[in-house]
Amino acid sequence: MPNVPKNGRKSSAVLNNRLAIFYKAVNNAKATGGAVKHVLGQPTGTGTGGCTGQDASGSNAGRCVKYNDNSIIKNTPEIERQVNLRKAAAAYDNRRAVEIKLAALEAEIRLLNATATALLWAPKAFASHANGPNL
Repeated sequence: MPNVPKNGRKSSAVLNNRLAIFYKAVNNAKATGGAVKHVLGQPTGTGTGGCTGQDASGSNAGRCVKYNDNSIIKNTPEIERQVNLRKAAAAYDNRRAVEIKLAALEAEIRLLNATATALLWAPKAFASHANGPNL
């Protein structure tokens, strides 16, 4: 898979972008003559030896992962890691939305607190100022 920059951003949008990079890499036919499809990595030779993890010359195998054609084309069956990643990204999006709402509520509470404090002390300050220091 091509190098993807690592960063702290997490969201469904970031995941979808990275999955697009993954699908682009997997949809390129590999091996001699493009005989092997839906593979992440690079099988050697014709690729008929499969994805064994061996990268010996002439083995027609390689360090790769072969995905079910229907998993890539029709998303059936779904790739389990992607299902889990999508669930995690959705949970992150939901948590982030709640954090934004909480920050807005916190700002409102701080404003209400400042207003209540000002109203509590304003009459005394006004009366003290209007009637002189003997109150």
